[in-house]
Amino acid sequence: MIGAAHVARMTVLAVILLAFAGQQVRAQTAIVHLRSSAKVDRDVMMLGDIADITASSAALERRLKGLDLLDRQSSGASEIVSSRHVQARVLLEGIDHKTVTLVGADECQVSFAAGGDVVQVAATRGRAGDDLMTQAVQALAKAWMASPDDVEVQFLSTPSEQLKPVPGAIPELELPTRVEPGRVQARIRWVGQNRIERIDSVTFEARLRQTVVLATHRIERGAPIRLQDIVEDRRLMANRVEQVRAEQVVGYVARRGLSQGDMVTAKDLAVQKTAPAIQARNGVKVTARKGKLSVTLQMAEALEAGNVGDVIRLRNLQSGQIITGRVVSNQEVEIPLD
Repeated sequence: MIGAAHVARMTVLAVILLAFAGQQVRAQTAIVHLRSSAKVDRDVMMLGDIADITASSAALERRLKGLDLLDRQSSGASEIVSSRHVQARVLLEGIDHKTVTLVGADECQVSFAAGGDVVQVAATRGRAGDDLMTQAVQALAKAWMASPDDVEVQFLSTPSEQLKPVPGAIPELELPTRVEPGRVQARIRWVGQNRIERIDSVTFEARLRQTVVLATHRIERGAPIRLQDIVEDRRLMANRVEQVRAEQVVGYVARRGLSQGDMVTAKDLAVQKTAPAIQARNGVKVTARKGKLSVTLQMAEALEAGNVGDVIRLRNLQSGQIITGRVVSNQEVEIPLD
């Protein structure tokens, strides 16, 4: 018989093992609390700069905090990082999304510390600069049928004499007739009392936030694309990209090899070709039907390819006679006699 002391020891051991197993499971979880705003003074923005992260595994916490999101060279003085962007970056890193719970704000307004050669007019020229920035954003949003929140403008440095406002005049921004994301050449008209006091030329970079589809891992050329192979993200782009959604990509095959994080565009996709149910020269079974009666010919050769429902020509290998029938499967052709 098993003594009470032995049973007690076994019970304690079981409890310890269960606790240890629970700790192992918990070690794979983390909570990412996205802030509504953040200021970044480094060249590369990390997830830890815009979110508070807690994890039961120190290694996982360090890994999440060190995820790079944006770099100063490809970003403006301010950026909006959405929770979807964070989810996409976590997925691209190869971290199981089931282990990470994202809470907090839907998006974070990020501002970079001043630096570089780009001059933000709104930040350096007071009210006139603010007005020009607002004019540019609103005009571009209207032209692109987008929300002003999805448009970013960066004025590039111009000659110092052109930056000086004209006393008593109101600046009006005049855009080209046709404008696309990227570098834009525009004019500033300083309008005074019923006349234009001065016209300046100005150059700025305009970016439009667009939906893009990214590869979550390596996709080989010719491989069919599944939903788990891709993820959507919203990114500020300096050029217009074709709007492709994830559900539109599924079912196509990759025209070229795609690396993890590559943008998937329409030119990367090809229609998946499916082989006919029956190929020419295939041996098939031919069934002749009339009512409930049927006669089966086991030896016939398809003379042409066909999918289910197609009518194709066949050769009776016993008599050499050419017959026609409707494909009903990849091994059978039916000849209705009714």
